[in-house]
Amino acid sequence: MDLDIGCRAPPHPLLHFPAILPMTKPVGVSNDLMFSAPRTPFLDLVIHSLDSFNHNWLFMPYATVMFSTGPMFISAMYSMWSRILQRGMNIDSAKRHLYHRVRILPKSLYGKNILPEDAPNSFYYHYYGSSWHAGDAGFVGFVSL
Repeated sequence: MDLDIGCRAPPHPLLHFPAILPMTKPVGVSNDLMFSAPRTPFLDLVIHSLDSFNHNWLFMPYATVMFSTGPMFISAMYSMWSRILQRGMNIDSAKRHLYHRVRILPKSLYGKNILPEDAPNSFYYHYYGSSWHAGDAGFVGFVSL
């Protein structure tokens, strides 16, 4: 959990999922809050993929973080994991349904980028520190328009 996130309610109802990622716009899922049971296959994929995504975008620290360890990276991993599960890859349907499942926490339970009154059951609140956003963040946003 990032340092600019606080708990609003005990997360106990969420703990029966093997892995949890929060939904975020526009990339898909975020890595600012991640839950995982020990030895979860999804996190194993994430950890073992870090090296292949380790790129340094010179003069663009924001892009380096986004694509090597940040939300774009974790979204790519979730997309890859979803494709693996859809293909079956030696996973029987019972295991695929339970142990290998990654729960995506909707904005209404995550509470980020939503008004507090629109998320009364949110487990978290956000201070929006964004300390890792460098000067190139605005440029990347501008180019994506």
